[in-house]
Amino acid sequence: MISQEKSVILIVDDSYVSRALLAKIFSAEYQVVEAEDGAEALAKMRRIPDLAAVILDIQMPVMNGYEVLQIMQKDEELCNIPVIVDTASDDDESQLQALDYGAADVLIKPFNSKICRMRVRNTILRQAAAREKAHSELLELQLKTSEMDDKADVYNRRTFCRMAENYIHEHPEDELLFVNIDIDRFKVFNDVFGLATGDRLLRMLGDVCRSMQAEMIYGRWEADHFVFCLKRSEFHAEEFLTGFSTAASRQFPDFEFVFRIGVYEIQNRELDISLMCDRALLALRSIKEDYLHHIAFYDDSMRMEMRREQEIIGEMEKALESGQFVVYLQPQVDYAGNCLHGAEALVRWIHPERGVISPGEFIPIFEQNGFISKLDEYVWKQTCILIRSWLDEGIPTVPISVNISRHDIYNPRLAEIISGLLKQYQLEPEMLRLEITESAYMEDPRQLTRTVDALRQLGFSVEMDDFGSGYSSLNMLRDVPVDMLKLDMRFLGGDSEDTRGGSILASVVRMAHWIHLPVLAEGVETREQAEYLKSIGCLYMQGYYFYRPIPAKEFKQLLQQKSNDHGRITTFEDDDAAGTADFLSPSAQATLLFNSYVGGAAIIESDGTNIEALRVNDRFIELLGTTMEEYSKVQTHLLDRFDAENQEKFINTIRTAIETEQETRCELCSLPFKPGEEKIYTSINLRCLARNASRYVFYMAMDNITQQVHLQQQNRRLNEHLSAVMNSVPCGIFQFSINHENFYHGTLLEYNDTAWKMMGYRRREDYPQHDNGDPRMADIYPTDIPLFVKTAEQARDADYSERFTCENRMVKQDGSVRWVSTLFQ
Repeated sequence: MISQEKSVILIVDDSYVSRALLAKIFSAEYQVVEAEDGAEALAKMRRIPDLAAVILDIQMPVMNGYEVLQIMQKDEELCNIPVIVDTASDDDESQLQALDYGAADVLIKPFNSKICRMRVRNTILRQAAAREKAHSELLELQLKTSEMDDKADVYNRRTFCRMAENYIHEHPEDELLFVNIDIDRFKVFNDVFGLATGDRLLRMLGDVCRSMQAEMIYGRWEADHFVFCLKRSEFHAEEFLTGFSTAASRQFPDFEFVFRIGVYEIQNRELDISLMCDRALLALRSIKEDYLHHIAFYDDSMRMEMRREQEIIGEMEKALESGQFVVYLQPQVDYAGNCLHGAEALVRWIHPERGVISPGEFIPIFEQNGFISKLDEYVWKQTCILIRSWLDEGIPTVPISVNISRHDIYNPRLAEIISGLLKQYQLEPEMLRLEITESAYMEDPRQLTRTVDALRQLGFSVEMDDFGSGYSSLNMLRDVPVDMLKLDMRFLGGDSEDTRGGSILASVVRMAHWIHLPVLAEGVETREQAEYLKSIGCLYMQGYYFYRPIPAKEFKQLLQQKSNDHGRITTFEDDDAAGTADFLSPSAQATLLFNSYVGGAAIIESDGTNIEALRVNDRFIELLGTTMEEYSKVQTHLLDRFDAENQEKFINTIRTAIETEQETRCELCSLPFKPGEEKIYTSINLRCLARNASRYVFYMAMDNITQQVHLQQQNRRLNEHLSAVMNSVPCGIFQFSINHENFYHGTLLEYNDTAWKMMGYRRREDYPQHDNGDPRMADIYPTDIPLFVKTAEQARDADYSERFTCENRMVKQDGSVRWVSTLFQ
């Protein structure tokens, strides 16, 4: 408990002896609080109000004194706390550097008690005098300034409070709102473009406020926060956001602006305006890290959450010291091989009174106040202890993935700390996989790349965690040399029928495989998701469908029971990767070669259920009679261009090409690109180029055979018409072809219904077919055959316009005879 009777000073030193000595020197005059490293010191500075001074050691683990000074100088709440550094008497360079970083004075080791007390006392008095002077100057300035904010030319905070209070009392019957709007990363904007440009942005936003048509009171609260008091009926959130973002982007197109709005519905009209602003600010902060939402309304749960945060911060140090943080492990599986692939180390807070505290509750707070670095190092150590114990017991284990937070990325001793743990517990680097989040790339790509390079040089495998959960960047895959992608199943959302999300997921997996980057999907909750992931080539999975996070004891039992592949990562070899790469190359030479092919050519990919065109040449588009713009709408799902029959034919042709490893051909009828157009008939030849996991790539040559098919259809229709005409004639008709030299060798082509009926047959199918003795010699009465043949030969040798007839007998099915008149032409 901090007493208010004495001024409070904070002693920061990793040496217990130094802290004890300094505490003894200053405890009579001040209340002394201690911290053993920089991260702990920063956390305590933010919790202790009116801290009189900080005595800071320069050389410390986790975060040294220079880093603490740098952070304090950039923090509005900490920059005014005086810092006195302690260092060795012969270290002039360290003293000068500390003073240059903002230290107020220096204490020389070994400490002289009287000199130390005098230096600290004078520093505190000077700071108090400076504060008093600044306060007086501020009061004087406030008396001199007008009601307007000097940067944005809108009401300043003091005037806004007075005007808003009057507005609230003047509208007792109206539903009123208090609105707080700010810009994400405004400090980054100032760092990149300069403070003068930042002031220009604020003035421009003030212009936006004045341009709004709503009846309201508005002003600038602080920094980039603008506040409004208005009727609910006048508030249109999207118009607010659009107005601000459009104006800002138009003025500064090189910066991506994101505005967020927090809203407090005024219920207690007697509440102080500053408290209303705080509540709107709480609502705004609730979506600060939310990429999907930009507007939030205050409710009382937010105030309770703030109190809860303070409780967590107050207990975190004690919890770590007493071992309340426990490592759980969530197994990762190789779904295709039905074995363990690894596990992820997760932390749980087992509170002695409140039970399990959710990581979602304390991790964001620790990330904000910097305590996450201390917790991470604790988890790394506990994980190494577990792995060592399993190996000592002769249990075959798997690699364990541990998280590297954004704060850890900036720790210059990160590689040293982790490699030191491996050395301490005699472990190989491959036993500990390191997970970094994609959001770290967005903050500082260069620092992240340097850190990953350093870790991989030490032999560590680095995984990109939560890929797809935030502002994913393809540049990240190009720049950061990670060894595995961890995909977030939020790509699919909560809808199993989300074809768009599924297409994105499949594309990312395919892209990762082409650059030989294994993929692990986390958040797998159903068998359907697991089967889908397997179908697109994602074989490594993690999620509640397989295992929940379990205590180390249960994981040990799992290791003993389950066969595993010792963490081996399966890579996918291409049958002809080099050749395929040539087809897919974006180079000008490859493009020219591909487009110069005589016929239509395409590179397609299939997973057995979908077919996608990866690349097509100009002739391909020309033969289809369409444009690349039109074709691009269907090229990711080519089967949609066919009816069910042709879809099956296309897929079967692909399967044949895979099984035979030979060029395979088929003819397809595809749907028109636009309503009213004719169907398109094509002949395609396929050859498999490469296999990638469960996906295959093919070269496809295509020709448009629509005209030939139409001619065939026309001939078919003519034949059908001829058959109809023949059947309408009330006499028997035979159509046959004969050998020019020998009448008895020919083929019966067609005959009408009257022909088989007059011969006494009940069904057409019963009429005998004889291809070697036309026309129906078996039906002609034997003694009449010479006359029949002679007449047929005359017709054969005569002009096409001449006709010949003969009268002959025919033997019916029942053996009876009937006379017929036969006409030859």
